[in-house]
Amino acid sequence: MAFVFYDVETTGLNTRYDQILSFAAIKTDDELNELDRLMCNCRLMPHVVPHPIALHVNGITLEAADNPSLPSHYQMMRNVQQTLDAWSPALFIGYNSISFDEEVLRHALYLTLHNPYLTSMPGNGRADALALVRTIAFLRPGALTVAMRDDGATSFKLADICEANGIDHVGAHSAINDVLATIALCKKARDGDDETWSRFLRSSTKSAVRELLEGEDAILHIRFSGNTGVPVVIVRVAQDPSDANCQLCLPIDFPASRFMAMSEVDAGALLFDREQGLVRIKLNKGPVLCPLYEAPETLLGGRSEAQLLTDATILRETLGLAAFVLQVLHSQSPPRPVPTELEDMLYKRLPDRQDDHRLRQFHAADWEERPVLSRAFSDPRNRALARRLTYLERPDLCDPDDIDRLHAGLRRRLVTTEAESPWRTVAAALQALQELPIDVQDGARSAYTRKYNPG
Repeated sequence: MAFVFYDVETTGLNTRYDQILSFAAIKTDDELNELDRLMCNCRLMPHVVPHPIALHVNGITLEAADNPSLPSHYQMMRNVQQTLDAWSPALFIGYNSISFDEEVLRHALYLTLHNPYLTSMPGNGRADALALVRTIAFLRPGALTVAMRDDGATSFKLADICEANGIDHVGAHSAINDVLATIALCKKARDGDDETWSRFLRSSTKSAVRELLEGEDAILHIRFSGNTGVPVVIVRVAQDPSDANCQLCLPIDFPASRFMAMSEVDAGALLFDREQGLVRIKLNKGPVLCPLYEAPETLLGGRSEAQLLTDATILRETLGLAAFVLQVLHSQSPPRPVPTELEDMLYKRLPDRQDDHRLRQFHAADWEERPVLSRAFSDPRNRALARRLTYLERPDLCDPDDIDRLHAGLRRRLVTTEAESPWRTVAAALQALQELPIDVQDGARSAYTRKYNPG
């Protein structure tokens, strides 16, 4: 299988409302030798206000991000989608990618009318090199050198871990340099602990994780609290009815008999207890799992594999346990808020497959044809996104009513006074300028004032 290592540089850390400014990816063979690469940038969307710290860290100035000669966000994402699709099937790897880069990429694809689940399509896999490094540091001390901060705490920042292991990482927070550093780090991890590397690759596909969970009576799971690994033997009890990618598991020592005798309120408190309660395993997020027969004995709590399997059987066969877990989970879970903004609607429901062919027609057509084509979309999210894209790319093709409404809606992103708006306003960005080093505050303030002219 081919590997695709990738990284993004963004306007901030909000995976839904910030945007990618720079994207880089390298395709390798299974020996991690480079086969192809992609580097692309885009200009700032008019309704996105960058966080000053984000620009300071990645070295992209506000003036550079706003350069009109750069491709638009939509044009860049067309390039990204076409390249990643051509490179598939592949295993997609980043550094801290499952919680950040993957979500940013997924939302960028969604907002530009591409398949947001490209990296999860059949044949593809997803993995996070940060989890690999943390796991090796926990299981095989010495295979990698762990970086230490001045206060004595461990650091798994990419720049720090590369420096600690003698990996050249010039230009940290440049997307392509971060990709190259991640590849070098994976090579070192593979050479230092090929057993963990193999498990890392196996856990990259949903089907493999599901097969492991459903095929074993008990599994060793290593979850991380910050950079600290916590080993726990778990037993699968049910499928999460609200999430097809989530398996519900319980620790081997879960007090099932006491739980079954509790009220729903007390049972909920136990079930949601982080130390001894429910363990959610996301099939599509590369969980760190190990069959008991491969697990180091030091992580099994002093019990043999046979003892653990006996305890697992008792837990699994507790009459009514799975049904009561689901009942308590349903009764104690807070209702999900109804999304009103397009950025929050990706997970509202799965994409309408009826639109697949229409979306391909939309992207292949000239802009003059796209407003008519978009009216045939079955999914109302796609119709709304198409109107927004048309406004951003070719406002001359929009209906006058759409222009006024879209302009007002996007302008609201800049100047709203809503107490808890999920996006970053101009006022919030100006306030955040205080977080910058003193010597760059004045220049950054001038740049923001010139662009947004908040008055």
